[in-house]
Amino acid sequence: MSGPYHFNLGDSMKRTIRSLLFSAFLLPAFAVQAAIVTGTVTNRSSGDPIAGARVIITTFDGGTSADTTTTDAKGVYSFDSVSVGFHSMVASMTGFQPSTGNVNAATKNGSYTLNISLLPSTGGVSTGMIVGTIKDDSTKEAIKNATVILSHPAGRGGPTPIDTVLTDGEGRYSFSAVPASTGYIVVASAEGYANASNSNVTVVGKDTVSAPLSLKKLPKPNSAIVGKVTDAASKEAISGATVVLRKRVTSGATLIWQAMDTVQTNGEGAFTFSSLAASGSTFPYSLLVSKTDFTNATSANIVLAASQTDTVNVALVKIAKGVMSVFVGLDSTGNAALAGAEVAASLNAPSGEIYTGTTDAKGWVTFPSVIAGSYSVSANLLGFVSKVAARTVTASEKDTGYIYLARATAQNSKALSGLVRDADGKAVAGAKVILETSGANGITLSATSSATGDYSFSGIPSAIAGGTVTVTMNGYAEFTAPVTLSGAASFLNVTLKKATGIFSIGNGAYKLRLVKNGNGLALEFPASASAGRLSLYDIRGALVSDIAIPAGSVRAALNGSASGARFLVLKQGASAQRLSLPSAP
Repeated sequence: MSGPYHFNLGDSMKRTIRSLLFSAFLLPAFAVQAAIVTGTVTNRSSGDPIAGARVIITTFDGGTSADTTTTDAKGVYSFDSVSVGFHSMVASMTGFQPSTGNVNAATKNGSYTLNISLLPSTGGVSTGMIVGTIKDDSTKEAIKNATVILSHPAGRGGPTPIDTVLTDGEGRYSFSAVPASTGYIVVASAEGYANASNSNVTVVGKDTVSAPLSLKKLPKPNSAIVGKVTDAASKEAISGATVVLRKRVTSGATLIWQAMDTVQTNGEGAFTFSSLAASGSTFPYSLLVSKTDFTNATSANIVLAASQTDTVNVALVKIAKGVMSVFVGLDSTGNAALAGAEVAASLNAPSGEIYTGTTDAKGWVTFPSVIAGSYSVSANLLGFVSKVAARTVTASEKDTGYIYLARATAQNSKALSGLVRDADGKAVAGAKVILETSGANGITLSATSSATGDYSFSGIPSAIAGGTVTVTMNGYAEFTAPVTLSGAASFLNVTLKKATGIFSIGNGAYKLRLVKNGNGLALEFPASASAGRLSLYDIRGALVSDIAIPAGSVRAALNGSASGARFLVLKQGASAQRLSLPSAP
């Protein structure tokens, strides 16, 4: 390993020096525990399976969500990412009357079966159409790219979604092959408008039913927040600082901060957030400001009145730094340099700073700019017993430390090795394997599995009785297991399971992925994406999240009730794309 290198991994990634494995910041896939619901849709009169029937599963526990599939040639359907809880099912097919059922997915990874039979419609095929135009309530002009959702009151707890479309350039929409029934619900929504609905649409026979809707325009937000970011000591402007605009919102019964927009300060340290809605003291705005080599800062709560421009200046404190030099030598001589030793300095603080490098021919490695504070410094070299030492770096000063390693023998060291395989028994090459031990002399070692899946650790101090092995590989679920180090050599074989739950939707510039975001979810998209908006709607057509996407953004968090969103609309200029979200992991 060449070096030195500097990693800022944050609280959640600390775990002493384990984070050395993240030499490339690849997003790890994550395992999803979900139930499976399957069944067969049949003709109630003949018992024959019905191919091509539409089946919708709806959840009403902890937030509304839905998913849709169709039966195969044998009438079989399957949902493989069903959350734990009570679900309502509805099956429909042209020429048959819709039928509902309920299923309780009681446990994660459980498998449940619900067979549904459909009664043929009397008098042959009985489906009609629902059409309409969405207009501005004031100007009567057509609204294009409005989202229109068709639902039916069948099911437990609320409407069951059937379909969703976007209006065309003339504001028109249509739903075809709608089974004859009463009580259909049509909900329309568009950016900048209040939702509108018609909850009593009846389809009779093969009729075409008109259900136009008018949307009332919401007042255009015209407040703003402007300001300047400066160095707290020198008072000089800081350009290129990241300023995140946040707003307090509700997530169930909890108040949380939701990121609304992000900008970079200009050459004079200035930033602007415009076209903001007014806010009260319960749901204020706030700024989170960050810049490399500075401590993050958060503004006080910002309450905006309509048509108000509020100036909020933020000062950042520069992080105190110093220099650390480490010599690694052979303990039998006290002076013989050991070249090629891997040295890792881990800051003993929540920020989790880690600096790594390799000793040169004279046994030295220098970290020229490290955060002032106390460190745990480890030295590792094949054929020697690994060792850790404590060091302290003072601001604007140089700390020099010495670590001496003993040659590894059967008496003073232990070894651990094993194989990394996938579920099919095939070797997994390139997996990162981390051994962590605890205690006063605890160490952290890293290795990479070979082309044959082998990994090994040597030079483990003999006093260490055990630890934890963690294995990560892009596309696989993380593996973690305790290991006991008994005797001179121990073995632990690892089986990695393919990760599920990360999926892509969309196309072109906006190719999205749904990923883990703490305890919630986030959508990730290419940094090359141009500016736009991301709007998410629940099955009733209510807007649950509307996020501005600055050009070059890579992530948008789905906080609070947004996790119950079922339809997504991406808007760039005059174009829009409607996408259905799969069941969230």
